[in-house]
Amino acid sequence: MIGVLPGEFRFPGAPRLQVWTPLVLKYGVDRGVHSLYAIGRLAPDISVSQAQAEVDVIARQLQTEYAHDDADQGILVMPSQVWTVRGAKELVLIFFGAVAFVLLIACTNLAGLMLARAVSRSKSFAMRAALGAGRFRLVREMLTESALLALLGGAAGMVLAYALTLFFRTQDYIYLPSPDTIRVNGRILLFAVAVSLLTGILVGLAPALQVSRADLNAVLKGGGADIGREGRWSLRSVMVAGEIALSLVLLVGAALLTRSMIRALNTDPGYQTDHLLTFWLSPPQNRYPDHHALARMSQGVLERIGSVPGVQSVGLTTALPPSGWEDDGGFIVVKHPPQDIQHAPDTIIDAVSPGYFATMQIPLIKGRLLTERDNQQHAPKVVVISRSLADHYFGGEDPIGQQMRFEEDDQKNAWTVVGIVADTRFFGWDHDEGVFTYFPYQALGGQWHFAISIRTRVDPASVISRVKQAIWSVDKELPLLDTATMRQRLDDAFAPRRFNSALLGASAGVALLLATIGIFGLLSYVVSQKTREIGVRMALGACREDVLRLMLKRSLTLPLVGVGCGLPCSFLGALLLRGILYDTKPFDAPVFAIATGVMLGTAVIAAYIPARRARLS
Repeated sequence: MIGVLPGEFRFPGAPRLQVWTPLVLKYGVDRGVHSLYAIGRLAPDISVSQAQAEVDVIARQLQTEYAHDDADQGILVMPSQVWTVRGAKELVLIFFGAVAFVLLIACTNLAGLMLARAVSRSKSFAMRAALGAGRFRLVREMLTESALLALLGGAAGMVLAYALTLFFRTQDYIYLPSPDTIRVNGRILLFAVAVSLLTGILVGLAPALQVSRADLNAVLKGGGADIGREGRWSLRSVMVAGEIALSLVLLVGAALLTRSMIRALNTDPGYQTDHLLTFWLSPPQNRYPDHHALARMSQGVLERIGSVPGVQSVGLTTALPPSGWEDDGGFIVVKHPPQDIQHAPDTIIDAVSPGYFATMQIPLIKGRLLTERDNQQHAPKVVVISRSLADHYFGGEDPIGQQMRFEEDDQKNAWTVVGIVADTRFFGWDHDEGVFTYFPYQALGGQWHFAISIRTRVDPASVISRVKQAIWSVDKELPLLDTATMRQRLDDAFAPRRFNSALLGASAGVALLLATIGIFGLLSYVVSQKTREIGVRMALGACREDVLRLMLKRSLTLPLVGVGCGLPCSFLGALLLRGILYDTKPFDAPVFAIATGVMLGTAVIAAYIPARRARLS
């Protein structure tokens, strides 16, 4: 340890980094590895576009000088802020839109309540106006009431927001570019106050204007029936139809994300995930200075782990799914070389032990698997390839027995294909299969960073302590890194999708609840206003079932209109989600049908209770 950074320091784009080590560039490092990022501070008066133009010149020079590795490589310059939020911007905008929809629905509900309250107080307003109170004063009073209600709601929302920020910052599966900067500060408070005041004014504006425009004489004579008259398409009816439309948009979005997540979960990863324990080992190079020492150590570790009770099989790999951490390189099929040798295809290079395929239960399709004989010093150079590589790069011929080269300048260094195995989704279940080439671990000279996978007959968590003891019996200073079952790794990989679905689903649930309340409130108010009409109808011979049908018929007009307006908006919303959906079309017919059915079913339930009350009144 030579230094300690300030506690508030956060590395751009990787806020959870806690340890920094020197970057040592060794002579002969592979130019095919493009995993480094450069961070620079622009000189004064130099724009990002100017910097991009300068590095483009450097990139072209590298493309010319190292055509094989850098022919299709460039350098992208971007501001650190853009880089930091690169993975969150789209989702933030989507969820901000969802929250805005919920706010609009809440506003329409509150506006409807304010309108009903204005109707109930209309006679009082008319009397005050007749006694000299100005219309502006009455409008100001109603706007003040709605603003106070909005501020109280905003205060409650800020308390909830504070609790949620604390929760989100503790969840590793929620991608936050700078979690420590996500807090309720002065700017957020000012924003909340401004939104609350604006919301209150907008909510109270429509009822206040209706009060100000009412015919005072008609109100005094009719008891307030003139204000907010509930005709077929009153202001409040339009508001409720709008609530239904917005709720349908959120329901469709939540259903699409849920369907996408379910399809991703049901995708075959190419290996069995149950009873599988995994971890990484990074032997210190000063303790294992050469490949022979590293080979003896790794072989000893595999043998000791294999003897642990409860362990069925054990394997070693340098590319453990679904981590996405891998080494790749260009390859050439000797019999079918590419037309342009400088643009050879890439493959994921995975050095594995013979027991790896059995441990992961990756099926053998053709040929044979790697064996201990392939690890011998003078053994023939052989590889096993994945099905996708076999299907795409061998001209439709049988790959078994054909040769591949991974260093185009060395004509003698050819590897023979001896087996084909099933594809695995190395970058996660929601990504395409990786193009793999599996090498004997020792044949590549060993690696100083590799993963161990263990297939167990019992609960994997129950053997962790014994596995550690087995490893430490080989070298007591070997650290186990990132120990987890494969199920835990996959759960972590899917956690962001679950979070996205849950967040949009919660927004849709709140919207549906608010829309239900809006429908119920509107129809309850209509029933109270139609009591005399209902009584006259029943006095003239209408039965209770006729009254129920009449009220339901009137009640279901609003949901149908709302759904009709909401479906086109839902199509547009689905297009915005297209980039984060897996194996799910934005215009998924079952999703739209289910969301529409849920919306209409909820509307029927919300309408039935007031209609039944009218039937019994």
